[in-house]
Amino acid sequence: MSAYSQILYHLLSDLHPSVALADYIKDIKESSSKKISRNTIKRKVLLTR
Repeated sequence: MSAYSQILYHLLSDLHPSVALADYIKDIKESSSKKISRNTIKRKVLLTR
């Protein structure tokens, strides 16, 4: 189990009726995964210096 799987965040936002909830959640998950990946890569680079 990774350290990230133990972190839980809550999100409160407005959702326009024309936006599908599934698409909204997908976008959030994709964005957070990219951010975690970028931070992991940065951390690995800093550790190898």
